[in-house]
Amino acid sequence: MKKGNVILILFFAFSFLTKLGAQDLHFSQFQYSPLNLGPSEVGNMDADIRITALHRRQWASVTVPYQTFSLSVDGKLNAWKDYFKGLGAGLLINQDKAGDGALQTLQLTLALSYSLALTKDSIHFLHLGVNGGFVQKNLDINKLNFDNQFDGDNFIPQSPTGESFDRTNYTYADIGIAAGWSAHFTKTIWNAGIQFQHLNRADLSYYNSGKVRLPILTQMHIGSNFTFSENISFLPAVNFMMQDNFREVNVGMEAKLTMHNEAAKRYAVGLGLFYRTSDALIPMISLYYNKFRLGFSYDINISSLKKASNYKGGPEITLIYMAKKIKSNSQRRIICPLY
Repeated sequence: MKKGNVILILFFAFSFLTKLGAQDLHFSQFQYSPLNLGPSEVGNMDADIRITALHRRQWASVTVPYQTFSLSVDGKLNAWKDYFKGLGAGLLINQDKAGDGALQTLQLTLALSYSLALTKDSIHFLHLGVNGGFVQKNLDINKLNFDNQFDGDNFIPQSPTGESFDRTNYTYADIGIAAGWSAHFTKTIWNAGIQFQHLNRADLSYYNSGKVRLPILTQMHIGSNFTFSENISFLPAVNFMMQDNFREVNVGMEAKLTMHNEAAKRYAVGLGLFYRTSDALIPMISLYYNKFRLGFSYDINISSLKKASNYKGGPEITLIYMAKKIKSNSQRRIICPLY
């Protein structure tokens, strides 16, 4: 058995020993939100420029729906200047609105990466990354209810809440690092990485009397693109998140059928099924057309919350655009793409 296959099997086995519950933003189509996997994924692609957009909506059947938007742009800097070889840069914007209190989170992050070939045949690569940015949180306490508004028999919204927050709107810095590995074989591409986010452990308390430190997020992922035949490929992937006492694992696979593969007209369809341990089954469909990928998934809630959710978790949509920069040869006056 190949070494890469052993690594994937061990990762799958480890994933089922963990339990659900990560605190940070999480996505069902995690493998298609690369900058949320870690800064080492910046520029780690078969393209020079990548734009990724994502929208997630969940728990509409239980409470005020949670809504998450994510937008990222990243690229290889040597596409513009050769002396930037191995360097990548990216920008990530996340916005999240959660629950009855309309807790809003806006994250703006800049990321840098460096990729290094580990072997002369350029099969194995090491990817290192660092990111830094700012996060703004805002809580609307007027949309929350408290026990002081209940007189024992009735709920009176106009009653004083008896609560006083020192701050409901604040901004903090956020820092993270990551490392990854990729390998490009004849029929198989491997990609794995680990990131550590919130290294500065910002204070999230709404009161000045004490500090509530943001726990460090550890996230690991591994995936593969295995070419089974000329038109069929399989894309298994695993994502593991750990934050304080919380755990979350997503595991599954997408099967991709390429129906047309000429240079000027490439399109394919992907069907996948993923499982978030103790929480949801996630069917997924992907449409590929030239430089674009459009993906849709739906969380089918199977946890103990299913009595309230009626198995409804929520939809998630991703859109990815990848392109190679066109370079010009000024002497010959010929414009040609990089392959």
